[in-house]
Amino acid sequence: MRETLEQLQVWLYLLAAAFSGKGLSRVFGLAPPAARTLIFSLGTRNSFVMLPLALSLPEAWSAAVVVIVFQSLVELFGMVIYLRWVPGRMILDDDQRRGADSGLQ
Repeated sequence: MRETLEQLQVWLYLLAAAFSGKGLSRVFGLAPPAARTLIFSLGTRNSFVMLPLALSLPEAWSAAVVVIVFQSLVELFGMVIYLRWVPGRMILDDDQRRGADSGLQ
């Protein structure tokens, strides 16, 4: 049960980052490309930056390397999902918005 909750937290982070980015883009009136950039930036935590630091830790902390690599894989899969979801469903271009409003899509 605890493992499931921990995995769910990672995916919930990606969802929260996406909706936070959408909200911030509305507050600041960002164009769709800038809004997408903001969402992708919030969704990644750049865990590979910490990998050299984790590799320099003593042997007792070796699990930190596994955690960082796992986190990086989750981010990678999250970005693959973001590639379809963010431009296609979340932040539409003006042309896509007009097509959706007129019932063409």
